Amino acid sequence: MIGSVTLLQWVSAVGSLAAVAIAAISILRSARKVETDLLHGRINMAKEKLDDHAERLARIEVGLENLPTKEMVGKLETTLAYVRGQGDTINAKFDGFSGRITRIETAVEQLVENELRGQKP
Repeated sequence: MIGSVTLLQWVSAVGSLAAVAIAAISILRSARKVETDLLHGRINMAKEKLDDHAERLARIEVGLENLPTKEMVGKLETTLAYVRGQGDTINAKFDGFSGRITRIETAVEQLVENELRGQKP
């Protein structure tokens, strides 16, 4: 009986070890699944952020395509300088007419007053 008890203890110990091993494997698989799920969640979040950045970059690129070129800005500056020069020329001409217009205005006012009073020039 001592030999069979030892054998029984041995079988029991092996069974216990097998149960512990199975439990450990189950725990490791569960932990690995949790880690895998967390990793997939992080990967999905990173993909979403990357997609958002890609969309933002695309919008910026479209905006940059619509900006004027260096040549266009140069032409615009040249045109503005020409328009300013024309404005200065027009202002100078009007300044020259200002005295004449004032004299004409004065003469017309005198003619109207004389007409209203019945006086002849």
